[in-house]
Amino acid sequence: MPSRARFLLLQVGAWLLGYGLVVAYMAQRIHNLGYICAFTAAAFASYAATIYGYIYGLHPRLYRHLPGGIFGLVVTAYLILIGAARFYVEVYVVRPFYPMAHPGFLSGDKGHLGYVAVTTIFALGFGLLARAALRSVILQQQKEELENKQLQAEMNLLKAQVQPHFLFNTLNNIYYEAYLEAPRTADLVEKLAALMRYFVDLSRQEHVPLSAEVDFLQNYIALEKIRFRHELCVNLYFDAAPDVLVPPMLLIPLVENLFKHSFDKRQAANAADLRLTHADGWLTFETTNALPVAPATSPGGFGLRNLRERLRLLYGPQFELSAQPEHDQFVARLKIPV
Repeated sequence: MPSRARFLLLQVGAWLLGYGLVVAYMAQRIHNLGYICAFTAAAFASYAATIYGYIYGLHPRLYRHLPGGIFGLVVTAYLILIGAARFYVEVYVVRPFYPMAHPGFLSGDKGHLGYVAVTTIFALGFGLLARAALRSVILQQQKEELENKQLQAEMNLLKAQVQPHFLFNTLNNIYYEAYLEAPRTADLVEKLAALMRYFVDLSRQEHVPLSAEVDFLQNYIALEKIRFRHELCVNLYFDAAPDVLVPPMLLIPLVENLFKHSFDKRQAANAADLRLTHADGWLTFETTNALPVAPATSPGGFGLRNLRERLRLLYGPQFELSAQPEHDQFVARLKIPV
């Protein structure tokens, strides 16, 4: 059975048990079972309204939104409303049905009013304790869930550390073998190793130096070039402080978009300019290339859409992202505050 359903059954059982005990106790003093059940039901209804109204209504909705004094007045008004409703039911609904059951009880006098007030306040006190206990149980559950998640994360981290260690060692060995026979291949292996190291070590961080992001772009571009039969001319102009901090892998979607949609493998000449500048608190990254004669797909797919969503989470509305033709060129531009 789910924990929520079990908790609900426990509450129902507790209320029924308390109701039965009060009825059994009062039956020893008042010999009218219908009368006892009726006024006990009215009293327990007011207790339930007081406790649950505070736990699930007043406290979560108003406690943090109202000053302490105002919240106290609201709670007092709520208790007066509950007490007045109970007093009315006991005097004008229950009592007329059983006029001779117990002349001195629920008679509508000051003693009756004081009894309603005291028991309602006790119900509120029980509600305060119940809410504190419930909060403690919830916090304990959250703590256990957090510990389980942390343990799982540590296991995953351990696995992630073992696997890249083997990968990097293997790449180093391949690099050494390739260096002896084919230096250009060794250089590509070295760039791939640097790319993988960025993925593993830096991509999980909140911010990385701009120089690391630029090195990542350069390695990516070098590895992408080997897929093309003809030479590519990709120029990267860098005019920004290398220690500026940026979120990792924020610039790569524009470069991926460039290789996916803007270059034609059948052409002998493909060229693009990448400009990265920093001025007046803004970092601007721009890719420019000639419009392809017949692009395979329309530029700007899932990569740019995902990038836009990520930028919204990072910067809210304070960013600019565009990818569109301008004259005879295609320009993709990203501008973020740093």
